[in-house]
Amino acid sequence: MKWAWRDSAVRSGLISTTVAPAESALALDSTLVEAHVFLAKLRLETDDHAGAARGVQRALALDPGSREALAVRAALAWLRGQPAILDQ
Repeated sequence: MKWAWRDSAVRSGLISTTVAPAESALALDSTLVEAHVFLAKLRLETDDHAGAARGVQRALALDPGSREALAVRAALAWLRGQPAILDQ
């Protein structure tokens, strides 16, 4: 299902302009869990599931208890039809 605000944000470049600062932050400090999660959320919004999964994996490698990263992982699993991961 497409959401009008998301499609509008993608078209306007809003999402793409927020990627660069987060990537710059990670270039300075690759241990910023919040930046990894933020980028994973953005990638999820643009249907880049592989990119979102990589971001979540990095975030969880740094902080296995990150609730935000776990929530994004659960959303990604649900979107991919992988409910088994939700039981972990």
